[in-house]
Amino acid sequence: NGNAAWHTRWIKHDEELGFLVGAFTAEGSASQNNHTVGFGTHKKEKQFRKGIVSRIRKIFGLSNFFENTVDNSCILSVNSKILQRTFRHYIRGNKAHLKEFNIDILHANKEFQVGLLKGIFLGDGSMSSKYYTFTSTSQKLMHQLQYILLRFGIVTCISISKRKGKTAVFPGGRVCKMQDLYNLRIIDADSFNKLSELFGYADRKKQSIWHKPKYKWISDSLI
Repeated sequence: NGNAAWHTRWIKHDEELGFLVGAFTAEGSASQNNHTVGFGTHKKEKQFRKGIVSRIRKIFGLSNFFENTVDNSCILSVNSKILQRTFRHYIRGNKAHLKEFNIDILHANKEFQVGLLKGIFLGDGSMSSKYYTFTSTSQKLMHQLQYILLRFGIVTCISISKRKGKTAVFPGGRVCKMQDLYNLRIIDADSFNKLSELFGYADRKKQSIWHKPKYKWISDSLI
């Protein structure tokens, strides 16, 4: 078979794999009809796509990638049955608002989870001087992400942007029904700085004397 490719037999549950699973959580899809895995990104997100490609090559030994750019979007795709099965093992739901983590992710080692957070953030996250934000149309996914962040001592809050039932028209005339958007934010200085440290960012936030978090940690529990 001229299209066959050798795969790595053993895959480490490390930060690199976590990043790929996070990127797939945020921007990925797996075809129901074939073995194509795609990542939908903005055409300017070249470094993000480069990071995805380099990790897939390193972990799975794949080399044939395709990019399709339409207006401001760019879809990175690769054909691999093993890659498709790997992502489907970790992420359930064939639509964005139905996505959720397999329970393995919730109990994975912290190295894997750091990579997961990085991949999700680069796909569906944003940062300002005041807070970090993760966004998704999946409510369950945001609650699961909230749980993972708590493992690192990071406290979050979730708000909802009501838009279900509305329609959006994308470039090319494609019409899509919208779902409610869930915004998970890291606001207080302690949590903000912990996430910055995890991501290796230099950004730090000072705690205002007028806004103090109303929680404290007691024996690994939050009250």
